[in-house]
Amino acid sequence: VVLVDAGSVKTNAAVIGLTGKVDAVVVVVEAGRSSRQEVGAAVETIAAAGGTIAGLVLNKQKARIPAWLERLLG
Repeated sequence: VVLVDAGSVKTNAAVIGLTGKVDAVVVVVEAGRSSRQEVGAAVETIAAAGGTIAGLVLNKQKARIPAWLERLLG
């Protein structure tokens, strides 16, 4: 497995050119930074360029554990 960190679809047009040259694309989304519409547009752009979406990763999401559960686990 070879992974290529190509950057953002929004800010780097070269990323779109890579999508047809790799087996699949994993879209990494930073929590709280991108809207659902932006993610959807990125996925559509990748698909239109011939890319196959293997999945999405939600990055930098802060876990929110209810206090009662934290006490139980702690």
